[in-house]
Amino acid sequence: MHHGFTPTLMEAGDSLGGIWRRTCSITKLQSTSARYQFSDFPWPNGTPPHPHHQQVLDYFDSYAAHFHIKDKILFNCKVVEIKCTQVQGPSMLWGGKGSAFANINGNRENKVWDVRVERRDFQLDDKVHHEWLQFDFLVLCVGRYGDPSYPTFPLNRGPDSFSGKVMHAMEYAMLDNASAQQMLKGKRVIVVGYMKSAIDITMEATTANQGAQGHPCHLIFRTTNWITVDRNLFGKFLSLFYLTHFAELMHPKPGQGWLLSILSVCLCPLKWLSSKVIELYLLWHLPLLKYGLVPKHSFWTHASACKTFLVPDEFFPRVEEGEIVLHKTGEWSFCKDGVVLHDGTFVPADVVILGTGFDSHKKILSLLPIEYSSLLLDPSGVIPLYRGTIHPRIPHLAILGYQLKSSYMLASEMSARWLAHFLQGSFSLPSVLDMEKNAQQWIRHMSAVSPFFHQKVCNASAPIWHCDEMCRDFGWNPWRKTSWFQELFSPYSNLDYKEP
Repeated sequence: MHHGFTPTLMEAGDSLGGIWRRTCSITKLQSTSARYQFSDFPWPNGTPPHPHHQQVLDYFDSYAAHFHIKDKILFNCKVVEIKCTQVQGPSMLWGGKGSAFANINGNRENKVWDVRVERRDFQLDDKVHHEWLQFDFLVLCVGRYGDPSYPTFPLNRGPDSFSGKVMHAMEYAMLDNASAQQMLKGKRVIVVGYMKSAIDITMEATTANQGAQGHPCHLIFRTTNWITVDRNLFGKFLSLFYLTHFAELMHPKPGQGWLLSILSVCLCPLKWLSSKVIELYLLWHLPLLKYGLVPKHSFWTHASACKTFLVPDEFFPRVEEGEIVLHKTGEWSFCKDGVVLHDGTFVPADVVILGTGFDSHKKILSLLPIEYSSLLLDPSGVIPLYRGTIHPRIPHLAILGYQLKSSYMLASEMSARWLAHFLQGSFSLPSVLDMEKNAQQWIRHMSAVSPFFHQKVCNASAPIWHCDEMCRDFGWNPWRKTSWFQELFSPYSNLDYKEP
């Protein structure tokens, strides 16, 4: 809108917020509010460093109202099918000139995409209606957390053999607070997983089971991640280690010259030392050794894959009190009255909640026509995107929110800004082969810095370098600070890339 376009937004739900609308009641913002805000819309005065999820929803709603975005949103509008009306040969991809819009026989009136939507009008007749909409350019903002991922089990040892209730964390998040409490109260609960959603659900289960009639909640997991309860460590301290130009000098980056390559090798011991310092602090500050929660890989490796997170302050006290029972295990399976762990331990249960993550590809693959969905995944199992935004061989379409950075707001806002400048015609794309080469360089980089790359496509080792590439594309000076000292040692955020 800032660049003169009139977009149409299609939202399957009846309100804004995405996953923030469907989350546990205790969930708070992981990063600080100062680092999770739009560059053109600050948080209200008095906002705490880690706002409650309802405050985050209110912030998004205020943003949409302030910039009149709600007028452009079709709520209760679910996209069910996408068709390309102008299949282009290799020489004509991106208009043949690296442009955002197709120019079919010199006619810009030919729309490239037909989108079939399912709409429900609650005020009119509450019936489902289908219609086709036409667009010149599509942007898929479906995120990574829309489709649950389930573990597999041997025959007759899956959820069907269990007499209790089994649900995914996403289904649990759909419940209102009263319904969730009623389902958990007085029940023997098992939560599977060791990421943020699993920890939050475990905390809610123990809260619902306080008192003489309550039961401990059993948390089952295979691998551990570096966690902390120290919000200062997760905020300013980590920003100095991972969101400064100096920090990125310690890591090899795609397209860097020989001088930076030599420098990254020379600074490699400093990278190892910084990771060890943080690990020693966490081992001293938290009872990770006592409960067998020390991860196999370094803190830097986990942070580079966006797998570090905050746990509630009361988590370890509840473990100490026996309200949470930890089980680190390999394979496990269901039986009639609970689950059986790898070593044969039986854990009785009435409710099992699977915090086992999400399938980040399913939604995108299901929406695109077969001629494009077959191109989407490369042999590494991820979607190769130029500038983290567009697939070189799927023209006039962008995918936002798939490739992450250590700062979610930095990733989303910079990608949107780059795309807006591209749509405006500020720059043209390079050749398809050059875009594919660059996308593969970044995939190799991310896979080299973390073995967890395929679980979550996250560029946390060189996010500023990636933003520098984007700035050069649309003619901005990538050095955004006021002095060389700040450029080297002051953390970057999306606020540094505010539109002039």
